[in-house]
Amino acid sequence: MTLYRRDTAKFSAADSGLPVIFNEYMCFSWDSPDEERTRALVPVAAECGADVYVIDCGWHDEVDGTKIYPYVGKWRESKTRYPHGVKNITDYIRSFGMKAGLWIEPEVVGSLSGEEYPEDAYIRTNGRRVLVAGRYFLDYRHPKVRRRMSNAIARMVEEYGAQYIKVDCNQDCGVGTEVESDSCGEGLEQTSEAFWKWLQEQREKYPSVIFESCASGGMRIDWQSLRVSSVMSASDQVNYDKFPYIIANIFSAVLPEQAAFWSYPVIDGRYEEPAGRQTDSEVVMNMVNASMGRMHLASDLKKLTERQRAWVKEGVAFAKSQNGFRRRAVPFLPFGFAKFGDKKAAVGLLDENKMLLAVWNFDEEEISVPLNGYGATDCSVVYPQDSGAIVDLRGEALHVHMDKKTAAIIEIKLRRQR
Repeated sequence: MTLYRRDTAKFSAADSGLPVIFNEYMCFSWDSPDEERTRALVPVAAECGADVYVIDCGWHDEVDGTKIYPYVGKWRESKTRYPHGVKNITDYIRSFGMKAGLWIEPEVVGSLSGEEYPEDAYIRTNGRRVLVAGRYFLDYRHPKVRRRMSNAIARMVEEYGAQYIKVDCNQDCGVGTEVESDSCGEGLEQTSEAFWKWLQEQREKYPSVIFESCASGGMRIDWQSLRVSSVMSASDQVNYDKFPYIIANIFSAVLPEQAAFWSYPVIDGRYEEPAGRQTDSEVVMNMVNASMGRMHLASDLKKLTERQRAWVKEGVAFAKSQNGFRRRAVPFLPFGFAKFGDKKAAVGLLDENKMLLAVWNFDEEEISVPLNGYGATDCSVVYPQDSGAIVDLRGEALHVHMDKKTAAIIEIKLRRQR
């Protein structure tokens, strides 16, 4: 399936270098980015090795971040948050050698935004617009929708300087639309097809821009959607120690060079974890999480200790060093599919010469990873370099001794497969 997906993918050349992405949403700006906060973190993200810096939700509209979603839809810069203009800050990002990115949720319009469309430009059921979490859903079969949203993308790229656009979709419109269709299901199929056609037109219009597919993390893991999205955010999971269970399964549906995983080594306390806490093992596990796919680096990296920042830099450099391998590798799930709460997790990527294996230990004294007949000849821990993990090959398994609640990436040399 991985080889089939690679063969049928229609990815943009703009993403061919598999850049490391810093996104300031998770555990930092959330829905309320601003000029001062962005300026403070840009140099740190660049120092750590990020290639792209993305300003997520909130660069637009003049409302408080706690109630921003019912107001989305104008897609014009916020002068309150960015008083010198968004172009000024994207130029600042570029001055550090990174590409600049912006977020958009193009399939919805906030119910309080003041943006009005003709009634047949909305997804409707039972004679009424579908409304979820303060947003109406737009029907991309309608020319006014396509025209306005094309203008929004043009403004983001040509006026605000975006070289990377995160295309998000955070709510479900339900069964579809009854407008101009024999059934809601037919309407949903038609509107979806119209949206993907429009988005592909934007990719073709701006071939140097990277378009990320997000959908609140992994709500659109189907090849119809993914085959044109060279980078896809796999999940918005906010707990770093739950992410490994997702990573251990995701390559069954998404290409290794396509699936993006968050690394947020500094906890900010918005959810369950206490603020400002980052142990060494948490930093390392976050970097292991993100290194197996496309790295989405995040959080307030200024708060890291010198040693912890060194682990972040090492993790970014390691992830980049594996880009060529990641493009040809196929996944290996030694324990089968993972379940939340498992005491261990592992996922591998392999070609004919080697396997990279990420191993997470939550509550085991020793982890024995079955290699399923692959001819392993040697093994070593490749991230972090100063890991305390001890690995050895015995029989048909890799044996790993490591502390609980930590992780490591192990390289296993393979006999060339016939």
